[in-house]
Amino acid sequence: MGDRSESLWVHPAAVLTDTMLSLCLVAPMVVGYWRGTWFLLDFYLYPDDTAISCWISLVVGFGILLLATWFQRHLQDYVTRQAAWLYFLLSRLYTVVLCLGCVNHWRGVWGTLDVYTGIGWTTASMSLVIGVTGLIWLHAFRNIMAPPLVIIVDDPEEYFTFPTMFRTIDSKQRHLIALDGLFSVTVVGSLVVLVWRGSFLLLDLVMFPEDVEWSAWGSTILGYSSSLFSFALQAPLAVLCSRITGIWRIVVLDVSTAVGYVGSVNVWRGLWNLYDIYLFPEHKVWSNLLTHVAGLAILSICYCAHSILVRGVYLDAEEPGADAAALPYYYVRYFILKRRRVLAGLTAEVETTEREDERKQRDGRVVENGWLAEEVVAMIDESPDENDHRWKASNNDKESAI
Repeated sequence: MGDRSESLWVHPAAVLTDTMLSLCLVAPMVVGYWRGTWFLLDFYLYPDDTAISCWISLVVGFGILLLATWFQRHLQDYVTRQAAWLYFLLSRLYTVVLCLGCVNHWRGVWGTLDVYTGIGWTTASMSLVIGVTGLIWLHAFRNIMAPPLVIIVDDPEEYFTFPTMFRTIDSKQRHLIALDGLFSVTVVGSLVVLVWRGSFLLLDLVMFPEDVEWSAWGSTILGYSSSLFSFALQAPLAVLCSRITGIWRIVVLDVSTAVGYVGSVNVWRGLWNLYDIYLFPEHKVWSNLLTHVAGLAILSICYCAHSILVRGVYLDAEEPGADAAALPYYYVRYFILKRRRVLAGLTAEVETTEREDERKQRDGRVVENGWLAEEVVAMIDESPDENDHRWKASNNDKESAI
């Protein structure tokens, strides 16, 4: 099994810790950041003209995400070569800017649709159907997943890089990189927004629409229950995915994604509304500013601020075997597995050195100033020997000729 499925079988205490951290820390902080940033944009960015405000968010969001997508390899190569303090400063600045870009992108797409199509049953249903259909057709349905089913650690090795739809990150043809990034952000990214918008609107319409408090608690309970079910579903799903292939494997994983998504979207909606109801409801600006700052600060300190981001395109069932069933919400397990890989690399390096020394001693000859390879030894062994009768015969012939 690969790295993802391997994380399922780390010590049970690590799995339980990751589950609790995801449900009780990461998800509330991520939702708090998005809620605070979204409201502050509503409050300060042309509050009297919703259409202009949303269009500005749309342009800003698309612009930031496209630049981050197109220049991800350059950023990774340049920033990681800097001094430690400068790397830390530039990488965290990147996170702050890209977080704002993600929220603006979602707010722009969501808000413009609200302005021009309303928030009723028809637009909610159409938004959900178009989003789900498009993502399934593109084999990118899994991109609707979000915390608490996802934790993204701020890994320096992949801090600035992420996959695009057609995997052209290492292509030398710049027009392919540009088109791939444009498609990944404007099409796939926007389809994900459509799914979430449709789900939010439908939940607003069906879950205790007359009682905001009951509606918030209902979503929260449903969301956490569904998330726990998705966590428990990983082990049997891993066994199943290791045995089936083809279209049925994709179907099974899409169904499990849908189950997990029910948990994610309800956790987000429930926590978002609970913040509005209970966290300084008389002081909305301060309430949202608090969740904005606290969310980013706490997640940065915990080394998982990238959990806020919505970037990259991940294809359904692209991992082999049981790997595809593992939900990427490992935090403690990330550090355990990373340490194991480091130790395994050191052990492999030592073993390679020992094998090389043994091969040298077996196949070559140690000389005073170095080592002679096997080929050189063979050449020496094949050189003429004065006691060899063939060598003597050859020299006698030469003397006769003289």
